[in-house]
Amino acid sequence: MYLYHYPDIWYEYATWHAKTGSVDSTVKVFQRALKALPDSEMLRYAYAELEESRGAIQATKKVYESLLGDGSNASALSHIQFIRFLRRSEGVEAARKYFVDARKSPNCTYHVYVAYAMMAFCLDKDAKMAHNVFEAGLKRFMHEPGYILEYADFLYRLNDDRNIRALFERALSSLPPEESVEFGSSMPRWLHAGVALYLYSYLLTSLNEMLTDPRNMSQLLYV
Repeated sequence: MYLYHYPDIWYEYATWHAKTGSVDSTVKVFQRALKALPDSEMLRYAYAELEESRGAIQATKKVYESLLGDGSNASALSHIQFIRFLRRSEGVEAARKYFVDARKSPNCTYHVYVAYAMMAFCLDKDAKMAHNVFEAGLKRFMHEPGYILEYADFLYRLNDDRNIRALFERALSSLPPEESVEFGSSMPRWLHAGVALYLYSYLLTSLNEMLTDPRNMSQLLYV
């Protein structure tokens, strides 16, 4: 077969079968594709999505488990997708248990913490759990700019201004002595950008509230 080792071709071929309504043929195409390209994560995710869409939960779980392997070399994306699948298929507790195990992996990045925390916040409406996850992640990812900014964004959604400032101050205090600076001075560029974005959003929101509520106009005159 021409282009036998190109995952995009297999995906298009499987999609064509799916559009014609032949689910069994689509499954067979994915199975053939994974024999030809066993390391293709794209094909595995697509195959897992197909199996889940037709209610084959155990088959879906096997596909995800094949992506995870023994967990030592699993990617952050595979952890995240499996956690989301477990929540959909087995419930909140199953997802939580897997997250606890996944975070012990040496290859677990901050993205897994952020994804689980936001899942708890947005889907389970559990702000306390999300906050606890972000706090736990700080012990491991305090020096990750992306993690600090994701945590700050979460706190901003809660309108927790005090803890946003405290978070940035903690991030600054964790810097090596040669990089440590006073809050608001010549801080690292990523942290300066985060603080600036937060202040801009906060001031814009405050100004909008004042302008839309006549009772707050007097406050605007004395800013």
